[in-house]
Amino acid sequence: MAQQQQLDDGKQVIFGLISLDRGELLFVLVHSLSIVCAAGFYVAKNRQLLSTDALHRIAAVLGILFLSVIFGSNVLYIILQVGLAWLILSTVRDSRSAAMLILIDSMAILCYLQVKRIMQKDLGTVDFTAPVMISTQKLTALAFSLHDYSRKDRDRLPEENQRLMVEKKPTLLQLASFVFFFHGVVVGPISFYSEYIHFMEEQPLNFKARGRKRALVRHMLLTLVLVSLMLVLAPRWQPDTLLGYAQQRPFLVRVFLTYLVMMVARLKYYFAWNLGSCIQLAAGYGYDRQKEDWTGIKNVSIMGLETATSMRSYIDAWNTSTNAWLRLLAYSRLPPKFKMIGTFVLSAMWHGFYPGYYFTFLFAVPTTVAARRIRRIFRPRFLAANQLLLYHVITWFCTQLILAYIVVPFTLLHLNLVLSYYHGTMMWTGHIVVFVALAATFVLPAPPRSKVDSQTGAKASTTVGSALAASEDKKTE
Repeated sequence: MAQQQQLDDGKQVIFGLISLDRGELLFVLVHSLSIVCAAGFYVAKNRQLLSTDALHRIAAVLGILFLSVIFGSNVLYIILQVGLAWLILSTVRDSRSAAMLILIDSMAILCYLQVKRIMQKDLGTVDFTAPVMISTQKLTALAFSLHDYSRKDRDRLPEENQRLMVEKKPTLLQLASFVFFFHGVVVGPISFYSEYIHFMEEQPLNFKARGRKRALVRHMLLTLVLVSLMLVLAPRWQPDTLLGYAQQRPFLVRVFLTYLVMMVARLKYYFAWNLGSCIQLAAGYGYDRQKEDWTGIKNVSIMGLETATSMRSYIDAWNTSTNAWLRLLAYSRLPPKFKMIGTFVLSAMWHGFYPGYYFTFLFAVPTTVAARRIRRIFRPRFLAANQLLLYHVITWFCTQLILAYIVVPFTLLHLNLVLSYYHGTMMWTGHIVVFVALAATFVLPAPPRSKVDSQTGAKASTTVGSALAASEDKKTE
């Protein structure tokens, strides 16, 4: 008993010294072990030491094992999702009906867990719904990709839908391997079945694709930098800073604190996704056949997001695999009038039922509309005055501030905290600005689009960095 007590005390000391609780420490340790396993997986696959079926079994078993270590018995919900999806694919002949049934049952299980998490008093630091969110994406994307291939008008589908189409239903082993693939089963980035099965069964063993080791080292170094920044900054600048502490500061300081705290909040996502990319690169997964580089598993463009000058460029740089999933399931299928709102609603439901999610996603709709209309009105004027760089600086400033304001509820989650921030800290300033700006766009006339604007509009810079480059090129000319 005394030895056990000393051991427990020692564990608590270790957790305290590295500023991580048990869940976070298990997360880091499992992912560190995953990199080692991924390197071994790469060697075994590349040197044909194991059969393809054996590799599928290893990928699935290790994934289930790692999930069990971090999330315990919650892994059974993913196994249930896989079992139901396999049953539906095996028994339902109509591909559209099968896709809808898999969407319904996968989302039902996920929603149940989201509600269960809300009812749980101690949320902990590791969200047990995260891997179920990933499995839901994988299964529903597979189902709709199978349906897309069976459509008679598949040649008219968007290019991305055609690229992700799946001709043949997977076997149970292939399906389990795809969903539990240990390289990205906890935090992603998610992979689509057509890409995964190509990697596992069709990719040449010694295909010429240089740069994997360089990309892996770059991601690992970036991950170390990100975790260092997170451990230093996150304890000081938590989202609750925007409540009591910020409310005692001048208004402009509150605006700056909102931007700072949300930038720090993004670090944990940057870290997790880069760590996931490290594991997949170590396994030799992530080669982009179109770009011919190792960016196929890149889930976020940090520079692109931090220098984004519009809502679209901001969204395109963030969680790119989820954006692709939303386009595949919602945006490419809904009628034009419902594309935006339908996509945002699906995204909100997929994230969960905390009020904060719906404050963020629903307010993003009028903000996106306002941003588009403002761009159509003002960008041609800046172009005519040869002040495109100034336009991008202004739009970067506005985009970063308003989006920081929008995503605060995403981190606070609870209704009372969200209202405390919007009403007590910011006095609904962001909402007022957006709706006033949107109303103004119906009054201000849009200048006629010139030929120059039409040509440059298609190649418009979306970040401050690209705007600076474009400006320098123009000066050189």
